[in-house]
Amino acid sequence: MKTYIKSQGKTQIKAALNTLLMVSALFTLGCSNTNEGIQYYALNAIKSQAGETTNIEKKQEDILVVINDITLADFLNTGGIVMQVNSHQIQISNQHRWGDKLPKAILAHLMTSLSANNNHLYFDLKNSKNTHLANKKLSLSFEQFTIANPQHETVISGYYTIESTLNNKQEKTFFDIRQPLSENGYNHAVENFKKSLDELSNLIIRELT
Repeated sequence: MKTYIKSQGKTQIKAALNTLLMVSALFTLGCSNTNEGIQYYALNAIKSQAGETTNIEKKQEDILVVINDITLADFLNTGGIVMQVNSHQIQISNQHRWGDKLPKAILAHLMTSLSANNNHLYFDLKNSKNTHLANKKLSLSFEQFTIANPQHETVISGYYTIESTLNNKQEKTFFDIRQPLSENGYNHAVENFKKSLDELSNLIIRELT
């Protein structure tokens, strides 16, 4: 009886170890396959960074606008591309991710798009050498930067504030910009996001001039 119990214990321990090794191997394989399947998407050209707009120089008559840091809703800050699957549910993809932190990528694109205007506006970043000379300060907050699956469109929405440094007066403007999805795939959605940011730039410029 004692021998049987001892033998049974060894068998159970051995079986448990084998099971543990199998689970560990499957977990490792699963992680490997998951990592291999991750796709990264760049909102801007690979070499583009916030502040690398063009070699535009500020003219004396230009209105200096300083752009503060971009803020996002918490669920947009995970790095995964966000899809709205119905009225009350979103999915954050682990397989399709932004190649850079989204606030940084948005700021880089907006800097390039805003700086392409010809309306005597000069844009610079917060904490630059020109910050103390700013005529206006621009702040942006995004509540959506999503693919809306039921409506087959991309959506960027939120608000921006423009503050005059002369009198500290602030004006708050809400935006909701949508682009139809005419093609399948995340690359097309990323192109839509870029178009929407260009539209947002035009709205901001019109308000500043």
